[in-house]
Amino acid sequence: NRDWKGQAARDRSRMEAQSHETCLIARDLDEKSSSADAAIQALRPQLNDELWPGGQNILSSIKYTAESIEWKNIVLIDDYIGSGKKINKKKTYIRSLQPIPKNIYICTFASQNSLSYKIPNDCTFFCYKKLEKGISGTENEEQEISDLNMISDISNRFHKLKKPYHYGFEKTEALFLPENLNCPNNVFGIFWHKAYNSKYEKPLFPRTKK
Repeated sequence: NRDWKGQAARDRSRMEAQSHETCLIARDLDEKSSSADAAIQALRPQLNDELWPGGQNILSSIKYTAESIEWKNIVLIDDYIGSGKKINKKKTYIRSLQPIPKNIYICTFASQNSLSYKIPNDCTFFCYKKLEKGISGTENEEQEISDLNMISDISNRFHKLKKPYHYGFEKTEALFLPENLNCPNNVFGIFWHKAYNSKYEKPLFPRTKK
């Protein structure tokens, strides 16, 4: 987190010249809060108070913001991007409001390396750390199959997890947890889902639904 904030401080001058036309958003289209809200608050101390007074550029409503002619640059903030589905929905919604021109920037602490090709060319993508899948992607296919089967077996026997979450949402196989933030559902489900019929009922990592 410190390294990421330091990088943000070094890069902020790029946006300060247009700060009066730039806003930062963490909320999803359903306007519900998420761990991205905490991520955006972590950035606030890095913003020059003269050019970003009182955090007035940090907004909660993506729908209202996207429709406003006041903002020319929209920065979508997230703590982690796994499958890219939600972030692309936000981008698509903003683009659907043309002819109002918007420059869209996607900024995240971390993302899956495989996500890069899913980011559209009509927006700018900033990511501090790109992650590989936790199991898949090695040269030992036999070991991969064995490990994935073990994860699936544990998920079924002790956690009664729905299959889509055995390997994390969209089979992302993520191994990432932002400090003091919500555990993404892209992480292997056995790390954040409550176990059943076991003395180890409390999950290793905290995760709350919206």
